[in-house]
Amino acid sequence: MAKAAPDGYNIALLTTSSAVLNVFLYHKLNFDIRQDRVAVAEVGRSPSVMTARPGLASHFAELKAAALAAKAQGRDLTFGSGGNGTGPHLAGTMLARILGVEMTHVPYRGSGPALTALLSGQIDLLIEAVPVQFGQIQEGGVKPILVAARQRDALLPQVPTAAEAGASDLEIENSYGIFAPAKTPAPVLQTLAEALRKGLADPACGKRLTELGITGGRQDPEGFGAYWRSELQRWEPIVAASGAKVD
Repeated sequence: MAKAAPDGYNIALLTTSSAVLNVFLYHKLNFDIRQDRVAVAEVGRSPSVMTARPGLASHFAELKAAALAAKAQGRDLTFGSGGNGTGPHLAGTMLARILGVEMTHVPYRGSGPALTALLSGQIDLLIEAVPVQFGQIQEGGVKPILVAARQRDALLPQVPTAAEAGASDLEIENSYGIFAPAKTPAPVLQTLAEALRKGLADPACGKRLTELGITGGRQDPEGFGAYWRSELQRWEPIVAASGAKVD
């Protein structure tokens, strides 16, 4: 894709992981996404929800108290993820900084096993995409503490946002966006963005995205490009602080 012709017929659907996090996790890539690709438009974003094992906490103030109590006793709270360097791993690193404590990361082979570990009480916390945890939240298997986004989620309207809960820096949204080779002409980018807008305006498409927990994003090259660059700046120090590497 990075070496493809910039003619508008070569495009890629990338996520926050592939368009942002991998830039800092992989150090042996044979391309630089920041130079080789250009943002077209965003399909949408899927926010994460922070959940706790049963009995740990029911809201963020209780979680903070539990974390400080554990610290006083010389132990750490644990958080799971679907693997080293994943969004949930980095989200847990952010949470530890916000709480002012050390936390132990427990990586699993996928989000499913991590959720199973939370349900069984093997770990204390999980910050994962809403659709991954929605079923267990509905059944009461895990307790939602906050939605790591600026707005409440349509699937979990009763759960406070990070800012409402008192953790405003904990915003973890997985973006799904269209990218093209860097030298694709601006008129072509606009044509692609307009085509995407028309497709997303279809009621059936909107309904399905809502069911998947995906909300609307920036559907113009300039706006989405600015958002992408801001995410690169935001995540670079977070990845560095986590010590995560994938090479």
